[in-house]
Amino acid sequence: MPNFQSLVIQIKKTIDIHHQAWTAKNLISSWNPPPIGFIKLNFDVAVRPDYMVAAVTVSDHDGSLIWATAKKIPCMDINAGEAQAALLAVETATRFYPSSSLILEGDSLTTITALNNPNYCTDWSSRDIISDVILLLSSFSSWSATKVSRSINLRAHLVAKWAASHNVYGSILISLPFLSAVRIKRWT
Repeated sequence: MPNFQSLVIQIKKTIDIHHQAWTAKNLISSWNPPPIGFIKLNFDVAVRPDYMVAAVTVSDHDGSLIWATAKKIPCMDINAGEAQAALLAVETATRFYPSSSLILEGDSLTTITALNNPNYCTDWSSRDIISDVILLLSSFSSWSATKVSRSINLRAHLVAKWAASHNVYGSILISLPFLSAVRIKRWT
């Protein structure tokens, strides 16, 4: 059983994370392509009553969508679902882009905070998943993780939602009309 002082520290960390979510000043307000030599992986999760769908989109330095994938996962806490989506992103990068530098973007402050500071991971349901993500990230020469708004994370959100609605998992055809429309809009 945790002692009183560690419980107070845990509660304070949780309050700080929620406060940061409401007052995020370092939130990216527009989507930009990654620099040459980097790939950008946006991740998100769609929640359904009986399952969740983690989704990832991969973009190159031109801003072109070069890969999209989705994975059905069991229902769990939303933070664990977002962490699973981050894991899917890094697994995708490890498999298909092992020599690239990575920029991870997601709309979950809890997941992004945990990736950038694993000792600050206050959510027990995602702690082991975050550890797996960080272990995989250690094989990359350079990576960053940034919190973005849902509107900036639109491609990943739409892929997760579409895959959940159509029961399609694995590689997603990137020429789907809803993805093309987002690509043309350029997210500014």
